[in-house]
Amino acid sequence: MHNVTNGFVIYDIVAADQVNDTIKTIHVDIYGADLTAQFQILLYVMCSLNLLAILFLINLIVFHIELKYRGLTTYEFLKMQENRSMKSKIVIEITAEMRAEME
Repeated sequence: MHNVTNGFVIYDIVAADQVNDTIKTIHVDIYGADLTAQFQILLYVMCSLNLLAILFLINLIVFHIELKYRGLTTYEFLKMQENRSMKSKIVIEITAEMRAEME
């Protein structure tokens, strides 16, 4: 929702810049300088950060929908991942054979 609001403000700044100098006059009266360009940059940065946050949230929601579909809890999924990250039996057997040969 913030991105939509920021988009309207950015559009308003650009449209006002082309039509009249009302925003510039307000900025000069309040801040002592025309800050419309800096304000636009700030809004673009905020829109980018909001978009990244939305993408992260969508990813998290999709992940939890997938867990619900599989019938798992987050804790069960993490335990499964922990068990998968252990060394395979082949690696353990090879290292045991190498130790036996060294002795």
